[in-house]
Amino acid sequence: MSGEHRRPEPSDDETAARLRDALHHHADAVTTSPDALQRIRARTHCRRRSGVLRNGGLIAATAAAAVAAIVLVPRVLSSHGNEHH
Repeated sequence: MSGEHRRPEPSDDETAARLRDALHHHADAVTTSPDALQRIRARTHCRRRSGVLRNGGLIAATAAAAVAAIVLVPRVLSSHGNEHH
């Protein structure tokens, strides 16, 4: 392997610059419609609303489980304590 010629690895700065240039080149070639931002905002607004409903349900279920645990655990522990006496 000592006679093998290897291409030197580019530095991180050089790689970042090449990647940045390539991304800029491709971004400049993209044509967007005039209402693109408005459509993106509408989609994300709908997702946020459904996410809030889902998260709200999860929060309610967690709260119900916590209340049940707070109410039931002392009763279960006290009933086990009475069995030993």
